[in-house]
Amino acid sequence: MTKKQERKLKMYLAVSEYLTLNEGLLKSVHHFVDSFSEFRNILNQISLTSTNQRTSRKGIATDKKKRRQNLVSIALNTSNILAVYAKFNNDMRLFYQVHISKSDLEDMRDVDLKTRAEIIYKESETYLQYLLVYSFTQETLRTFREAISVFDEWYSKPRLGIIERHQLTLRLGELMSKAYSILLDIDIEMGIIMYDEPDFYSGYKTARKLVHTRTSKLALRGMVKESGSGKPVKGAIITFIPDGTPGDIEVGHHVLVKKSAVKGGFRVYNMKSGTYKVEVKKPGYKDKEVRVIIVDGERCELAVELEKG
Repeated sequence: MTKKQERKLKMYLAVSEYLTLNEGLLKSVHHFVDSFSEFRNILNQISLTSTNQRTSRKGIATDKKKRRQNLVSIALNTSNILAVYAKFNNDMRLFYQVHISKSDLEDMRDVDLKTRAEIIYKESETYLQYLLVYSFTQETLRTFREAISVFDEWYSKPRLGIIERHQLTLRLGELMSKAYSILLDIDIEMGIIMYDEPDFYSGYKTARKLVHTRTSKLALRGMVKESGSGKPVKGAIITFIPDGTPGDIEVGHHVLVKKSAVKGGFRVYNMKSGTYKVEVKKPGYKDKEVRVIIVDGERCELAVELEKG
């Protein structure tokens, strides 16, 4: 699920919760019961599809990893037994055919690991009668064969997981579009009672716009440094005061207070456009006052130098 889809889903869920709380008020609204029932059903499908999308590929990769580790362990153990037998019987062909380190096995590509495991298996099958003294039995050989078969079955599945995830992504897009279409119908239905129930309608519009109010925009990025040395100043208090007297401050403008981080930086999000007086204070330094102009849609850069004092 994309960030945009996540924001939309939060809005859909907020609308659903608000309508559920006021369901008794809305039963008389024509078509509302059917539309809302379909809307909630689509939201359930979105939730399920999103969960499957997140877990499908992860689950397949985890299962393959376990089977790979199991095959590496069995192949390595068998290789060691064969190498010991070959060394003490001066069979250098066998020794160089089967001897391999754990790290080499672990670093192999899937297809190379399967090939190498097959080689070790065939040699162990050939020399089985001589390996009984090392507790390598017919049952051990069978377990080795099963480990190869299981890994062979699973090592191609992550690719299938990608295909499945792509299909789920397409399905999620379809469901999100359908939910939005139904919500547009509900918008029209809500218009029937907007004058009779103004408080309810105002609450509905608020929930309906949550997707927009949750977004954050970086309005200003600042840095506080020590004058002369250029060292960052940690813990400076930066106060943003809308320009003018308190009585002149436009509604929506508020005094903002930030604190500089370890490297002297600070950020401010979602500031109203306008001029701000900026007061910067830190014990051991002289107070500093500057002004900044915030323009909607543009990011302001502010650098402040404090003098020792």
